[in-house]
Amino acid sequence: MTYKWPKSSGFRNCLALGALPTAAAVGAAFAILELGRLRLGGLALTIQGIASVVFAYSALAVLVAALVAGSCCLLGLAVNSAREKWRSLSRGLPLASVLFVFTATLVNVRLLPSFTSPTSLAADLALLLSSLLLARVWSSPRSHQLRQRLFVGGMVVVVVAAGAWMSHSPAPRQSISRGGERRSPDVVIVLVDTLRADHLGAYGYGAKTSPFLDEFARQSLVFDHAYSTSNWTRPAVASLFTSTMPSRHGVTLQHHAAAPEFRLLAEPFSENGYSVGFFTSGGNVTPADGYARGVDYFYAARHRDIFELTAIGRQWIRPVIQQIQRRLRAEEDGSIPLGQIDPGDLVERALSWVNRQPENRPVFLYVHLLGPHSPYAPPTPFGLEFSDRPPLENLTSPPRPWVGADALSPADRRQMVAQYDGEILWHDQELAKLVRGLRAASRLETSIVVITSDHGEAFGEHGTWGHNAALFDELTRIPLLLWASDDWFEAGRLRTVVSLIDLAPTLLETAGIEPEPTFDGSSILSWIRRENEESRFVFFENPENDEFGVRTELWSYFEGAMASGRGRWLYRADDEAQGENLAGRFPDVVAQLRQLALDRRLSDEERAIESRELELEPGRIEQLKALGYLQ
Repeated sequence: MTYKWPKSSGFRNCLALGALPTAAAVGAAFAILELGRLRLGGLALTIQGIASVVFAYSALAVLVAALVAGSCCLLGLAVNSAREKWRSLSRGLPLASVLFVFTATLVNVRLLPSFTSPTSLAADLALLLSSLLLARVWSSPRSHQLRQRLFVGGMVVVVVAAGAWMSHSPAPRQSISRGGERRSPDVVIVLVDTLRADHLGAYGYGAKTSPFLDEFARQSLVFDHAYSTSNWTRPAVASLFTSTMPSRHGVTLQHHAAAPEFRLLAEPFSENGYSVGFFTSGGNVTPADGYARGVDYFYAARHRDIFELTAIGRQWIRPVIQQIQRRLRAEEDGSIPLGQIDPGDLVERALSWVNRQPENRPVFLYVHLLGPHSPYAPPTPFGLEFSDRPPLENLTSPPRPWVGADALSPADRRQMVAQYDGEILWHDQELAKLVRGLRAASRLETSIVVITSDHGEAFGEHGTWGHNAALFDELTRIPLLLWASDDWFEAGRLRTVVSLIDLAPTLLETAGIEPEPTFDGSSILSWIRRENEESRFVFFENPENDEFGVRTELWSYFEGAMASGRGRWLYRADDEAQGENLAGRFPDVVAQLRQLALDRRLSDEERAIESRELELEPGRIEQLKALGYLQ
């Protein structure tokens, strides 16, 4: 039996009707939508980045269309006597397949829980039926000229409008001056992840872990009692940028992000003429976490290519590239994977960006160094600075949080702490390079520099290890150094109790910008300038583990879970080691402070806005596992 090439085979129809060029145009349209989403999130777009995404999406669309057209061709050969309806429908199948693949991917990644959930499957079915209906309409001979005109006209409008919008950059507003003599101050925040205050010389530590920071502290305002809002990064950083407590912003799990109703610190700076640049080591602070709003340029390590931020790139292309890289990557014998980005690389990129900014425009720079976060594996010579042994691989990460103080021998604990301290010294050197670079760029002539952390780290004190467990001082007390080039405030030490949520309104007031109505923190500028001596108190919590507490000028109270069960702790403020729990001796103080903390928590929960759910891409999951946030 002889088979003839069907006159209306899918492949010939694909070529005859120009489905492959049409598929390329559809892919470009979806690329523009994705780029628009990223631009709306505040991500800076470059011509090279836009071109790479458009090309990749178009090529992928053509590939899908060609595969479907080829399948239609083979099916047409197999059923040479197919009815005319099938032959007509086959003309629109390549385009329908492209629409289905792209819309299903985007909708599932951006809007729905997962590809296999009932909601996603129902949405996929609806998209499939819609795509087939469109294919039928597309294949109708009577709609040929109309669809061509509509498609071409629509594409021109979309491309011109999207191109104009994405390339638009808001013009700088008139700089705010003080006394008409100078522009607004440059504002720099450097957050060193997992940095304990009491492991710095400026806070009384005996080992020389921080020679630069100690010298920097002598020229700065040092806060002796600064506290984070939580005991791990995700809720703490969300509090820093939203100036709200975790119970209100709701970022209490790894896949949570702050709702867009919360204004972020970068937004008022951007709207008041600042150039805003964010440089982070990935982890919990990336554009995917919603922190790109108000940011002109966002560099997040491990998200170096804009294509990685698109839905198709994250879900399909990037995992394949990562698998190839893993197979090609040669691992050296005895090496310890750092699981983090070289802080020097981040500092160099930040300084390069600063040097490109107009001299007459103030800068808001945020640098998030992964710091002494586990794994503790400082390179030579820092790894040998506090121990005779090089970093040991089995001591690069802390034991499970609740295993107790005896989880490691005294010698192993000292070695782990030495590796942690080596990480601090390594980052201290890079902080020195950052400040020197800012001075060389003339960005310290009128500026405010903040160096702080998001939480500390436990090494068996009170029976806990690492972080995200309990609210003892080794986890919630953070360093806070505030340096100013002019007469905004004087150097010295301040014993007033302050919180991470107070930082945003304080910096905005110093820059002459009104704080956001959604901010709950209070400016402490009057305390900084010694104009206010009222006592203050701050709160900290971890709703994930139902932990909460309050710190006043006289007391520290908190409650939460321990390996032995739920407990309550009360310490005098001058008991810096928190060695004597007085909860049983002062029940009246416990009742008063507990009610104060509960009232604040209830107030936050009543005003809470539900956080956004994130779907973590494979590369992000891999990094978070390396950092110990995911199992």
